[in-house]
Amino acid sequence: MLPAALVAEQGKYGMQHSSNGISKVRATTRKRDGMINKISLVFKRSGIYREKGAGKGQGGAKGSKWVNAKGQQKTTNPNSLNKQGAGNRQPAPWFNPVVEKFADELADQLLDEFVEIAFNNLKIK
Repeated sequence: MLPAALVAEQGKYGMQHSSNGISKVRATTRKRDGMINKISLVFKRSGIYREKGAGKGQGGAKGSKWVNAKGQQKTTNPNSLNKQGAGNRQPAPWFNPVVEKFADELADQLLDEFVEIAFNNLKIK
């Protein structure tokens, strides 16, 4: 449900990451002792650029390092540091508002799951 809402929000901003249109958003969870302890959302890196107002020539304060398709290590151009959210690339918050909308619903679901696990652990087996 959350991934579908994120994809819909990308559509509102006209975010296209491939020739097929909007990128996929995949959610995964990790459990420990039968209870979810980690939620991961996976999507194209360019979604972060849109959220923060970053892009070519408009990097953040720290910059970053990455390996390109040819296997070469690249770094942020020092001339673009601290220009994020300036000029023609303004932040377009598409991710955080959607996650915040789902936070209460998610908390309720996790609480229900936790209570069920706790009661099952209390039973004599």
